[in-house]
Amino acid sequence: MDNLFGAPMSTIVLVMGILFAIVMAVLGFIAVRNPVLVRMAIRNVPRRRAQTILIVIGLMLATVIISSAFTTGDSMTYSIKRSATDSLRSLDQLVRVDQKSPVWQDKQVPGYFSQGLFDQIGPALDKDPDIKSAVPAIVSNAAVVDPRSRQFEVSGLLTGLDPSRIQSFDRILTTTGEPVDIGGLAPNEVYIDKDGARRLEAQTGDTIGVAAGPGQPAQLRIKGIADGWYFKRQQTNVVLVGSLAQVQGILGKPGQLSAILVSNKGNFTTGEERTGAVQARLKDLPALRQNGLELFPLKSEIVKTANDIASIFVSIFTTFGLFSIGVGVLLIFLIFQMLAAERKSEMGISRAIGMQRSHLVRMFASEGAVYSIGAAAIGALLGILVGFGLVHVVSQAFSNRSDNNQFSLSAHVATRSVLVSFFIGSVFTFLTVAVASWRISKLNIVRAVKDVQEPEMQRAGRAALIWGIVLVLLGVLLVGNGWVTSELTLFGLGISFLPIGVALVLRNRGVPSRWVFTLVGVYLLVFWLLPPTVFHKLKDDWSQNFSIFFVSGALVVTGGVLVVMNNSTTILGLVSRVGGRFRRFASIVKPAVAYPLRSGTRTGLSIAMFSAVIFSIIVMATVNVSFDHLLEDKPRLTGGYEVIALGIGAPRPFQEDQQNRSITRQSGLLNSVTDLSKIVVADPTLNFVSRANGQPSVGTMRTVTDAQAKLADDSNAVLKDTFLTGLDDDFISSNRYNITLATPEFTKADGSVDAPAFWRALRDRPGTAVVSPLLVPSRRNFNFGGPQDRFALDPTGLYIENKTMDPVKVSVYDRAAGKNVDVQVIGVLDDLAFLFLPSAIYTSTYTFESAGVAPPPATQLFFNVEPGTTDAAPKIEAALFTYGMDTLDLNKEIDSQRQARRSIFDLLTGYMALGLVVGIAALGVISARAVVERRHHIGVLRAIGFTRSMVSTSFLLESSFVALLGIMIGVITGVITGYNIVQDARSSETNLTLVIPWTRIVIIVVGAYVFSLVTTVAPARQASRIAPADALRYE
Repeated sequence: MDNLFGAPMSTIVLVMGILFAIVMAVLGFIAVRNPVLVRMAIRNVPRRRAQTILIVIGLMLATVIISSAFTTGDSMTYSIKRSATDSLRSLDQLVRVDQKSPVWQDKQVPGYFSQGLFDQIGPALDKDPDIKSAVPAIVSNAAVVDPRSRQFEVSGLLTGLDPSRIQSFDRILTTTGEPVDIGGLAPNEVYIDKDGARRLEAQTGDTIGVAAGPGQPAQLRIKGIADGWYFKRQQTNVVLVGSLAQVQGILGKPGQLSAILVSNKGNFTTGEERTGAVQARLKDLPALRQNGLELFPLKSEIVKTANDIASIFVSIFTTFGLFSIGVGVLLIFLIFQMLAAERKSEMGISRAIGMQRSHLVRMFASEGAVYSIGAAAIGALLGILVGFGLVHVVSQAFSNRSDNNQFSLSAHVATRSVLVSFFIGSVFTFLTVAVASWRISKLNIVRAVKDVQEPEMQRAGRAALIWGIVLVLLGVLLVGNGWVTSELTLFGLGISFLPIGVALVLRNRGVPSRWVFTLVGVYLLVFWLLPPTVFHKLKDDWSQNFSIFFVSGALVVTGGVLVVMNNSTTILGLVSRVGGRFRRFASIVKPAVAYPLRSGTRTGLSIAMFSAVIFSIIVMATVNVSFDHLLEDKPRLTGGYEVIALGIGAPRPFQEDQQNRSITRQSGLLNSVTDLSKIVVADPTLNFVSRANGQPSVGTMRTVTDAQAKLADDSNAVLKDTFLTGLDDDFISSNRYNITLATPEFTKADGSVDAPAFWRALRDRPGTAVVSPLLVPSRRNFNFGGPQDRFALDPTGLYIENKTMDPVKVSVYDRAAGKNVDVQVIGVLDDLAFLFLPSAIYTSTYTFESAGVAPPPATQLFFNVEPGTTDAAPKIEAALFTYGMDTLDLNKEIDSQRQARRSIFDLLTGYMALGLVVGIAALGVISARAVVERRHHIGVLRAIGFTRSMVSTSFLLESSFVALLGIMIGVITGVITGYNIVQDARSSETNLTLVIPWTRIVIIVVGAYVFSLVTTVAPARQASRIAPADALRYE
């Protein structure tokens, strides 16, 4: 991974390294100035090894999350780069037709250019110090059949190369060890790659049929099987290589080139690093610009895509890990609060003999630095293992795809990512430790020496007043800003800060904390658990993004904890009454519950840790499972079709084939389709295709991939890339896709859209259009990145959540035809239509004709087949072999995508569940501390008749009480929040139903509870073995 959030990783390593060096310098300064303090701090680390292990486990979690996210990003980048390297080999750049060149303004952009231009361009390429070789080439997609083996492949690549220059480009051997000699090929001979030969079961000497354009397939003989290829696409299954003149003849393009292949000096990987220097020298070469050509950095573009995808993955995992990172911060404060309580008397004596507060801060900071550095080192390494596990799960999700070209994801981690993880973990943890150290240094010397509790303050100090005023002012500012900008997150934060600030002011005036903070907690719970309809009544254009998930979760949990901890006496009474009904536990329930409630801060932090993680898991699981049920409505997703056939250059569902459109510049089928119904009727092997009114139920799309669009009425709008798709009558008549948003004439009284009437209007009114839902802005902006330079239908006030829309004029420039196709958008496709339809502007084929533009070639064909038909996709692909179509079974594709989606969300759920480790570690630390803190108390209990089993049970009940309280708050608030999210989504998606995954919730809850008890068993057994005489003598 070379970049993260737009910043180079090398820069991030440098900055974090400098911060880490500053931390080390501070610690070094402390060690030099106060060596005794440092020795006092460090000696505490090995004293209680079990406690140290728990502390390190808790502190390292944030580093584990960061490291695993970086490992996943590195693996994604490495795998995409490796895929590019494997497929492109020595090919780093290529000269091709520049469809954006002003040379082609208002002209049809050609797919080829004259071979004579190489005489002008070649010398400059040959003289460049960073270029190894440049080879003229003509490349075409092709369908290939081997009659002997009766096997065929539609995803082939026919390549013609200049034999006089190819040897300096790359050297390839045949499987028999002989060099591939393109110059020695007969006019009807080609080489085939070994993977393609395996797929076709082809042998040397076989005569194969190659369909690379209109007409009958060319008959070519296999001269040999190459142990590799010069380059190919990710989707290529068969590579055929012949001489330049030979392939030009097959394609009917004598003297024409589709590209000039450029290989930089260096190997397959390092050659790409020279591309920037070559681009700086040659991209403005007059011979290129004057002839409408460009030097395209193909491999660098793929590497850039790899970094963008990796950055998105890191964003996803770090965002979903925010709750776990947050509870990690709480654990740090909890640990140091307990360490301070343990050493309270020691610190009081130290202060009494002259030690300053700054000395205590330095001492605890030094001890915390040891924990933080050790935890960061372990966390960075453990995060690599966790990341490899994540990669394995994601890889399995990719492998479940139904197509034959599976992306191979391999585990990989870069050294600098490990360093960044370590630096971030160390610095982040140390800063938190420093703040915690400053807080615990504020103590009363007399009470600390006597080791007595601090008295409850009747009124808060001046700091509470200052912070209260600040929070009130900040709340007012956020409320105003959120209201004006319609940002619900900002508005909610401001509304939440106001009561907290008022509560702090009231505490400063002496109002009892129980009532003040109970009301604050109830307020936060009520506000953030309100149904979304309440907010929509206040303002109907709220916008929100993923941050609201983290903010609402944190504040809901805070509210729940405030209510519980400020009503401890009530809770104690209830638990005592319930526990008193069981004679065996009557005597131990009350002390078991009273102790954690008496230690309000540490118990509140522990409850918050459990609650936050359980809340996030339940919300995510509920929303995911509820939305997953939408995918069961397959006719809605597929428009009623069962099979889609994709032609050359057609946008493919769920993937972007950068190499294909960069190298071949082809679009459409190998043979033209003017009337798909006639083709189906004429072929008896396609009798399984459904009929409607005597005609085959099929549909034809014609997608222009090289188009640009802008809002016609926006004078400041600029053309941006998009897809423009023409719809034939057969598609408009047979599809069953819904329309989610339309102009008032198609909108019914209940808010739904009359889809049949809409499609009829699209057919009968040339110039009207419908767009993909991905092109329309949403007020719920829950994305993690993606292309920002493509066209979006975003006039002021248009959102996908609107009830109706006004017509929007869009000017579309068809670069291939060199003409404008202006349309008026009157609707938006169904929210789920994007699964199999490209993110495009859709209009009838008649719109092209009315604009004076020839309709583009067919690129996507849809088929509705009879129920019970098996293997429909391969049968259609075989019957229409000469058209070069790659078919997909849509029902199987939906099943595989659902499985992949579930795998990814299960992975994210498990990822968030890492935060439970923090809560479990917290209970372990509390229990271990309780044994030491209550030694005398345990002795008294044993002296008055408590048995060992009663003491250990008491400790286990304490742990159970804290864990169950946290789980209860998390479950209740999580279910309500999940319900609210689903109900809010139902306003635009009426088919959505709430599904609460109780089985998964029970497994997670029971697992968390059991492991929390496991960490308490050892301290409980230790407490039960304390002899009464020794404990009473202790004090």
